[in-house]
Amino acid sequence: LAGQYEQLQSRLQHLQEDRAFKQGSLKSVQTQREKLALDIGNPMYAEVEDKHRLSQIDAVASDMAVHTLALYKEELDRALMKYHRAKMEEVNKIIRELWQ
Repeated sequence: LAGQYEQLQSRLQHLQEDRAFKQGSLKSVQTQREKLALDIGNPMYAEVEDKHRLSQIDAVASDMAVHTLALYKEELDRALMKYHRAKMEEVNKIIRELWQ
């Protein structure tokens, strides 16, 4: 019986220490939460959601512009090659006519 009592006393001590530790952790988290709640009220963060949304829109618009410019470059390259081919055919035709 005395052995059981000591075991239970040891377990109780361990549980009390664990409880104290967890209460300390909880207090720390609560303090941090209160600090963050005060920080979020700071004027610096007042329009953070709107600023983030606008920066996201800018990023998407920039990506779309880059993609559009890449397509434009490809089409311009094709058009220049087509024009060059047509002019070279014209020059070759004139050379053939003059050669005969």
